[in-house]
Amino acid sequence: MKPLEELLSIAAEKHGSDLHIITGRSPGIRINGTIEVLEGTPMSPEETTLLSRNVLNDIQLARLEEKGDADTAYACKNIFDHSRMLRARVNVFKDFQGISFVFRLIPERIPTMCELMLPLSLRNLIDAEHGFIIITGPTGSGKTTTLASMLDAINAKRSGNIITLEDPIEYVYPQRKSFISQREIG
Repeated sequence: MKPLEELLSIAAEKHGSDLHIITGRSPGIRINGTIEVLEGTPMSPEETTLLSRNVLNDIQLARLEEKGDADTAYACKNIFDHSRMLRARVNVFKDFQGISFVFRLIPERIPTMCELMLPLSLRNLIDAEHGFIIITGPTGSGKTTTLASMLDAINAKRSGNIITLEDPIEYVYPQRKSFISQREIG
């Protein structure tokens, strides 16, 4: 098996959105909705078990054992460009063949609210001095990216204290005007 850092770097270089590692299959990269299987030997149960121990902490491993899945974030250097970090949201789960993974690559740059074409009503929320914003929706609907763009806009606009509760922490905010405390829960 290729090292995880190499697999994630290949996924990033190919502009993939996800890296899939499934017991009994060669790793695959989702590119524009289609999974491209990488050349190589299928992953053995021993390899995916070892990988789970390298990606998850003890609490997450216990959850995987008890519930059958666990979520975390993972970061590593891009082996093709050592100046860039790669971040991914990870879902680790058990299936009938062993342990499998989906790594959702998180873009380095947080898109702006305009780039996301968010409605004006949502853009106006960031002008409130105090408040609590909750965004809900199904997996993959853009909740995290929407919130990240809103927080980044606040961070660029004014000085304040922002606290996030995340599971897991995905985007890491640049230091600008606000103090942002990111707390990982779960």
